[in-house]
Amino acid sequence: FSSFAVVGFGIVLPVNLSCSYWGSQTSIETLNTFMQCTMSNVPAQDRRLWVHVAASFFLSMLTLRFLAAECESYTKLRHVYLGTQSVALHTILVERIPRQLRSQIRLAAYFSRMYPG
Repeated sequence: FSSFAVVGFGIVLPVNLSCSYWGSQTSIETLNTFMQCTMSNVPAQDRRLWVHVAASFFLSMLTLRFLAAECESYTKLRHVYLGTQSVALHTILVERIPRQLRSQIRLAAYFSRMYPG
């Protein structure tokens, strides 16, 4: 997530520090450094607020791209895994079988009828 750091520290933080919203209400000495770095330092109707909107949009799209790439990678790995001939991949656990189906022949007939093929 270094791209988040680049956008945050390289673009948004300098915009926040370039504003002086709190300067008219308190002295810069009494304002803590954290408040100077936040979006609350930008005045309400300032055009620089659009930087925050654009950065949020960009980072959201970037996050969606990362998630899509991860999902694609996971899907490929899952298909490779499911393509192996492991017995564990073809084993199911069936619980609460009715008494009348508790024979191998009846149970096989039931599953053949419910899941043909």
